Amino acid sequence: MDIGTESISFLLVGLLIVVLAGSMHQPAGETVMVSELVSEGDHPPDADIVEYTDLPEPAQTVVDETIAEDYTFFSSYDNYAASESLRGDKYIRKNGQVYRIRTTSGDDGDGLFAAIARDLSLAIGGLLAGTAVYLADRKRRLVTLAAFPVGATAAVVGMNAIAAPDPSVVAWLGNTLFGLAAGVPIQAGVAVRRRSRRIGAVSAGTLALSVIVLFSGDTLSGLYLLVPLVLLGVPGIGFGWWLGKRSRVRS
Repeated sequence: MDIGTESISFLLVGLLIVVLAGSMHQPAGETVMVSELVSEGDHPPDADIVEYTDLPEPAQTVVDETIAEDYTFFSSYDNYAASESLRGDKYIRKNGQVYRIRTTSGDDGDGLFAAIARDLSLAIGGLLAGTAVYLADRKRRLVTLAAFPVGATAAVVGMNAIAAPDPSVVAWLGNTLFGLAAGVPIQAGVAVRRRSRRIGAVSAGTLALSVIVLFSGDTLSGLYLLVPLVLLGVPGIGFGWWLGKRSRVRS
């Protein structure tokens, strides 16, 4: 298989994985919310009462379902307005009657694993797209090594941003960190196979940039660094070794 065909194959497979991962798995910021009817009629004298008519239409729908069925479930992404308006305990007056409705996350923890699987799949798709760029560069210039973290970052950040109902719910720094870290093992594998200190320096630089982003984020940012390094570390280094071997053969 010639280089052009091989590059296009990696690009198409990478894009396919990105599209499938983006459509099949739950984004990291999305949770299943549950609204339940706690009580009706009685309320504290100093309660902050929200008028039903002042709620956005999606929140009114959730209130109607909760009153009718005692509880209801909805997505924090698909029904973002309801999630923001009803989160916590709310006293809502509808037709003269006051209802106490509690809205909390109904996620049992499976959402975290689904989000990790989604971001890992997105990163892998981005890495394969980056591989297409790397293989297309016959001179194997150092700058081309940036295609791995850039591809992974673009896939993770881009698809999470597209899925989000509002930019404020996107973990911009965390997603960027995830993509950068995902590219480090492949760069390291290429460096080891080609015995190149310069490529090793590029890999170390990418890792250093990831650490800088880490300290710019919140307390959960450590997961965004560790997950891709741990889960993609060995296969990434192996894949980089294979790419490095091909580079030596072709050079």
